Amino acid sequence: MNALAVAWPERPDAEYLGNAAFQRLFLSPRQLRPKLMVHGSGIDWLSVSAEWEEEGMKLTPADLQRLQTATGRFVKLPDSGWIQLDTNAVQTAHETMADLGIDGLSNAPQKVALLHAAQLDDASLQRFGDPQAGVLRRRIAEFDGVESTPLPDSVKAELRPYQKAGFDFLCHLTHLKLGGVLADDMGLGKTLQTLAWLAWLREQNIRKPRPALVICPASVLHNWRREGNRFTPQLKVLVL
Repeated sequence: MNALAVAWPERPDAEYLGNAAFQRLFLSPRQLRPKLMVHGSGIDWLSVSAEWEEEGMKLTPADLQRLQTATGRFVKLPDSGWIQLDTNAVQTAHETMADLGIDGLSNAPQKVALLHAAQLDDASLQRFGDPQAGVLRRRIAEFDGVESTPLPDSVKAELRPYQKAGFDFLCHLTHLKLGGVLADDMGLGKTLQTLAWLAWLREQNIRKPRPALVICPASVLHNWRREGNRFTPQLKVLVL
């Protein structure tokens, strides 16, 4: 990078001559800063990525790859040359991503468990900027037990107390937009509990019900179809 500085005795100011890269970097600095982008999946995870903001600058994939781990004030990009970073913004973004278990500032969307995001402290949540994580955090903090959910009238069965508790648990997770695991000994009625939950989900979306995909061993396919026809006859069962 070639540059020349000339100062005349009678003039306190100096005239700087240099190429465009010198001008951009030292005389008209515009700091490049990361912006964290968060998109809710509507289920139990968030999509997190980093975008780099600079008016009029087109960053190539090679530039973005270099920016993922850049931390200093100046960085030389493969296709855009030397640029100046907003070090405070970069450090804050790195800290927030680290809190989420993500290394670097990738522009490629990465999945983050909603429950993980909800465990951030208030300062990190504010930087993170996703209201869904904050709502979940408050709900977890205020948790006072799983509430009882009325069994849909369409379920043609009487659930045992522990089966009803499992059904309530699944409905509770749905309200939190979380996934979960329902587990007990074989033969205690997980199929019925799940069918009751699917019937409840249908009631929540009566105008636009969505299909549910059950993945199970081939040996229990017919059991699912039999219990579905028996306990939740309003649900159409297709065995594939």
